Amino acid sequence: MPTWNYVTVELEGRIARMDQQGLVAQLDQVSALQEARLAPKAPWTRAKMDPSVFERMTRGIIGFTLEVQGWRGTRKLGQNKPVAARLAAADGVENAGRRAIAHWMRSA
Repeated sequence: MPTWNYVTVELEGRIARMDQQGLVAQLDQVSALQEARLAPKAPWTRAKMDPSVFERMTRGIIGFTLEVQGWRGTRKLGQNKPVAARLAAADGVENAGRRAIAHWMRSA
């Protein structure tokens, strides 16, 4: 039977609707971050779009900010498995380049 490893955080707080300027800034920032992952490809920017198309598309997006007032963390990293199985899985995760998760699995 397969097992799933995860680390998650549940946040609580007050939400507020973003104004249009904040939404556009957030979209630009997220786009730049994601486009950087495709290097050496030239990044896509909003400047490549017709401004009227961008404006129409953003009418369908509502952005929110969250003022975090509380959080709960949960992790499930093979704690119910025998130590040898958990450590072997951690080695595989680390070999795949995920050192932080491997560290947490070893210390679970």
